[in-house]
Amino acid sequence: MRNMTGRPVSEEDFFNREAELADLWRKLETDHILLLAPRRVGKTSLMYKLMAEAPQRPDTYAIYLSVPDIDTELEFVERLYRAVLESPQATSRLSRVWDTLKSSSIGKFFNRIESVNLAELFEIGWREAKPEDWETLGRELIHALRKLESRWLILVDELPVFVLNLIKQDPTAARARTFLYWLRQMRQMPPPEGERLRFLLAGSIGLDTVASRYRMGDTINDLTIKTLGTFSPATADQFLATLGEDYGLDLTPEVRQRICERAEWLIPYYLQLFFSGLLEICSDERAVPSVEMVDEVFEVLLSHGRRSYFDYWHQRLTEELGSPQDEWASALLNACSRDAKGVTRQTFAATLSRHVSDTNQRDETLNWLIDVLIGDGYLVEIEGRYRFRSSLLREFWHRRFAQ
Repeated sequence: MRNMTGRPVSEEDFFNREAELADLWRKLETDHILLLAPRRVGKTSLMYKLMAEAPQRPDTYAIYLSVPDIDTELEFVERLYRAVLESPQATSRLSRVWDTLKSSSIGKFFNRIESVNLAELFEIGWREAKPEDWETLGRELIHALRKLESRWLILVDELPVFVLNLIKQDPTAARARTFLYWLRQMRQMPPPEGERLRFLLAGSIGLDTVASRYRMGDTINDLTIKTLGTFSPATADQFLATLGEDYGLDLTPEVRQRICERAEWLIPYYLQLFFSGLLEICSDERAVPSVEMVDEVFEVLLSHGRRSYFDYWHQRLTEELGSPQDEWASALLNACSRDAKGVTRQTFAATLSRHVSDTNQRDETLNWLIDVLIGDGYLVEIEGRYRFRSSLLREFWHRRFAQ
């Protein structure tokens, strides 16, 4: 297993999560899934693992598309087409997909192409597509996939970011609602064709909180919600022990325990950051890892040169919430960061009262902001107090924004 701190993992670098994978496959037998997981928990890596396991299941094909960087519905549909076209697992089925498309109502885009080169067919045919064609183009592809006697799993990553991009262009959210309704219709089809396709939608921003804010909950109420949590303490310890063995670094039980204490939020990303720091120190000094070194790594991770590990947590508030709600959320986090034990709801209410004077509006806004901050991985509620999930993130936030 390699020390990976910058991108999703796959193959031998993927660790554990057997129970989560088994549960997802079980639910996908009957349901479409909304996978909720804060940033860096391992959501994308889990989706990669589902892709890798699909060929081991009877006549099952999986495609993956990530959509945070697109702004139009036609781009979404194009990316869906490309995911099918580029799927190494589905190559033997693609000719039947395109034959179905050429005989469908959108055949005008493809039927003049005689070449058997599917990539060429797509590139030439797509040039004729217009922005308003997205619904029909997408629907015909989904129907073509369903006509095959196979099971298809469509994994869509960072869908909430794309939905927010649509809302930025149309603040009424009508355009986003139309898209989400269309996607819901694509999931709804009676047996037997309806049983041949499953969607798994995910994002580091919760699609449920976005839908709730813009009163679009009915567009996703057919999805089964699954969450991806942290490693258990035992799994985190095993994860660190495995990394140490594979790198020849002697991580004693005391050192592994200290890493877990300082990381607090036991997700692979933070554990990998601590291991990377220890590896760097020990490589430079030819030393044996110690508890004191773990504390040194904690400080290094919070240094100015490592800000990129955490700055996104602040930036994403603006991306998700917009002004002035991003400022209000920051104010709540500032207040929370000053005490490792967290704060009460009363403290949050008093903090928000400086920004929202109307009592009813303040209560409604506070409920929503707390839901967002918990759902997106900033905070956790323990015994009536709200605190940061991660001591690393809390300390970063306090030093960077709250002092």
